[in-house]
Amino acid sequence: MLGLSYFRVTHKLLVLTLLPIVILGGISFTAMRDAERDLTHSEAVVAEHFMQLNAISAIDRSLSENVLDTAHKTRAGMMLWSESRIALNQAKGVISLNWAELPNAPELAAELAPNAQQKLALQHILDRLDNLVKQESGYEMGNFVDLELYAEIDPVLAWLRSLNGHLSTATIADFQAKHERSRRHHQTLNLILTSAILVILLISAAVLNSVRTPVAIAREAMRRVSDEADLSVRMQVANHDEFADIAMDFNRMMTTTATLINKAKGVASTLTTTANELKTTSEQALEKSHYTRNELTQAASTAQETSLPKLQAPHRR
Repeated sequence: MLGLSYFRVTHKLLVLTLLPIVILGGISFTAMRDAERDLTHSEAVVAEHFMQLNAISAIDRSLSENVLDTAHKTRAGMMLWSESRIALNQAKGVISLNWAELPNAPELAAELAPNAQQKLALQHILDRLDNLVKQESGYEMGNFVDLELYAEIDPVLAWLRSLNGHLSTATIADFQAKHERSRRHHQTLNLILTSAILVILLISAAVLNSVRTPVAIAREAMRRVSDEADLSVRMQVANHDEFADIAMDFNRMMTTTATLINKAKGVASTLTTTANELKTTSEQALEKSHYTRNELTQAASTAQETSLPKLQAPHRR
């Protein structure tokens, strides 16, 4: 399974040890990298929107407080002409400085995108006020404030406040989109993690099975040898690892043992045959000795009977 039979046992143990570390470590590293990237992007977006909101607020405040207040105070004689010029120049500087921080056109609706005409309109208002405060009399200043200033500056203020609201909405929408993307990312990560765990379990099961199967085969072979004294038992292992070496050694040992036992049986059979032959020979020799003894006994008896009459004949004379 999975070609694991060609791996050594040490390699399989390394796979069991290192595979979870590599897979889970890779997933953790990828998750942390993506989270850090999303966090960096979110921080950059928030910082950019914060700067844009600050720029809008600065321009709005400069127009509503500095420009309008300066115009009214100058008209009412509450500010010196020199002070008015300084305040208007400061307003120009604030607008020029913060105009570049306004959102770009691709991020906004077409009617809200800042353009050169709006900036020129603001510059026109500021230049007109600057020219008015250079005059000796406040008559034209009063006419401008009463008749033209609000008509020119109100659309700009309304646009700035709409831009502020749009940017706030865009910031909230971006945050929600980031949250939704983070949620989907977590779901994907959980799916990947679950799949990785399943893969680890499958590979671990395959590795354990590749180790457990030859162990069971070896136990069964040894049981048959010990319980049934079956010397024909051989281990058949499909692996190409240490268990295959053990199976070869076991089979070689069983072959050698069977050969030795067969030789011992042959020697025992030879000894039994020899003992039977010796027994037969000894029995035959015993019979011959009995026969010889009987013959000698008979011969002695015959000789005795023959010599007895000869001894009796001289005695009669």
